Amino acid sequence: LTQWLHYARIDFGPIFVATSCNGLKATSERLSDKHVARLIKSCAREAGLGLTCHAGEWRGPQSVRDALSLGVTRLGHGVRAIEDPALVRDLAEQGVTLEVCPGSNVALGLYPDWPSHPIARLADAGCRVTVSTDDPPFFDTTLSREYDRLADAFGWGEPDFARLNHWALDAAFCDAATRDRLRKQFPPP
Repeated sequence: LTQWLHYARIDFGPIFVATSCNGLKATSERLSDKHVARLIKSCAREAGLGLTCHAGEWRGPQSVRDALSLGVTRLGHGVRAIEDPALVRDLAEQGVTLEVCPGSNVALGLYPDWPSHPIARLADAGCRVTVSTDDPPFFDTTLSREYDRLADAFGWGEPDFARLNHWALDAAFCDAATRDRLRKQFPPP
């Protein structure tokens, strides 16, 4: 796996910048096969890639703790961390970015409605959150629609969304030049 990741990095160059446990969603949510998860971590680090995985969507806070033990810098979802105040503090202190998909979470019944979603509480607690769409065609959403619903639910405005966009840029698996070029396209937080 390490050799494959290394060659993929060479073959695809700057477009191959990270790997994820998403293909092992059952594993990454439960991390039941810790050997596989640790192998992916080791291989990603050796190949110089960023690492992310899904955690804290269907499974509770322990799945987030398990993912953090892999050294991820981003988590797909992570919203169930809100159930553990110490974990929320850890996420904030470590600067781990949560790729939050509120429309998906509400549509799938994790939270009954938008105002009940924990994204604002996570952000207020110092967690770096970003807004994602998860599966736009399935959930009939766009990033603009997610922003509109968050604005309605939490009274968020341009400064709030600028902050989230800058957090997304900080967490992006790209080179500094690309990050700086993109940052110029967003209003300051």
